[in-house]
Amino acid sequence: QNCQYITNDEKKEIVLGDGTELAFLSQLLFVNKPSGWSTLPTKQQLDNPACPTYPCLSDSVIEWLKTDPKGKERLLQAQLDEQHWWNNHVLETEPRNSMQRRELKKKIRKQDKQMEKMATFEPRPAHRLDIDTSGIVCIALTPTALRNANMLFE
Repeated sequence: QNCQYITNDEKKEIVLGDGTELAFLSQLLFVNKPSGWSTLPTKQQLDNPACPTYPCLSDSVIEWLKTDPKGKERLLQAQLDEQHWWNNHVLETEPRNSMQRRELKKKIRKQDKQMEKMATFEPRPAHRLDIDTSGIVCIALTPTALRNANMLFE
């Protein structure tokens, strides 16, 4: 597929030929899932968290992001990059007429909603692998990264 790189404050974001914007790589985490692990909690684990079924990749990654200093730093950087992207996206041009001002107000409302989502967002996989399958799982660290990565996995 056709894609182009756009430099934005020395960070690169990728825009695919269909206009889909990829999140900065700092907003995605790629994790090797071993065979025998579930990508997301199973129904038994949700009903009874102490249930000793399968280790859960998603839970382990979230625990790492919340407790390990490197995990905390990685999550904070992803959140800052998302906020930076929204600030640049919203303020990219100065409105010159009433239509552009209305468009700017819409972008500001959308940015406010995204920042509210980010406050309660819990990182999660953009796709799943079967329990018996090993491989790389893409974990989205921000709401925008999850939305964009989900579009790519459709």
